[in-house]
Amino acid sequence: MITILWWLTACAGGKGIQALPAAESVLGWRLVPGQQLRYRLTTAWEAQDQVRTRVEEWQYEVTQVDGRGDAWLEGRLTAFGVALDALGGPVDEDRYLRARQAERDRRSAEPVSLVLSMDGRLVDLAAGPWSDALPHRLLGLRLPQQGVSPGDDWPDPTLARPFADLWPPSVDLEVDGHHALSGLFRVDGAPMAKVHSEGAAGPGAGDLPPIGLSGDSWWNLRLGRLHARDLAVDWETTETQGPGQLLLSLETLD
Repeated sequence: MITILWWLTACAGGKGIQALPAAESVLGWRLVPGQQLRYRLTTAWEAQDQVRTRVEEWQYEVTQVDGRGDAWLEGRLTAFGVALDALGGPVDEDRYLRARQAERDRRSAEPVSLVLSMDGRLVDLAAGPWSDALPHRLLGLRLPQQGVSPGDDWPDPTLARPFADLWPPSVDLEVDGHHALSGLFRVDGAPMAKVHSEGAAGPGAGDLPPIGLSGDSWWNLRLGRLHARDLAVDWETTETQGPGQLLLSLETLD
């Protein structure tokens, strides 16, 4: 299994994390033209005793910031890898080399572009098809416009919105989401805010199962940027085992 949530796990069990007293904090991006951000984006699908993983490293450059604080970012792929684990062991990847190289060439052919507001709204995203764009959406962590203290929560109707596209247009959907400030911590000397997210998308009535989302994020209060985030996407069913789980994660490389 790849290092999904490695940073969160290491912090939770290591000596580098220390709880800070509860206090009101203001969360928001602080970006300036010319600034560069480097992130590793991981997408993993767990189903039927197999884990299919795609890892991408992207460098985003802030090309413009307007008077409202909205920032234009251009992202370029810098590294790409795939893995397949079956029944607890890795599968020989030799026969996948050409397909992997072709996918890397395809993903690096054009840059992606996105616009982020100071409060984390993903104003615009141009990153190709739905599956290509999905990992980049992790950058769009909706933040409150006012100060918050541990225990405070705020709505985010956009959290599960991308997954509404998986339903037929004829289905009457309910989409919901919210975030909550779990606490404040010092991690390896940097002040961090931990944010927990919950969301769902599904039909308002009927027997079709909803899609549930849950995850945690770490926000660097000193730098004003997202440090790490994970999001688990489950298709909730009444069966013993659902169709599988989608795991998305983001971690800074700076």
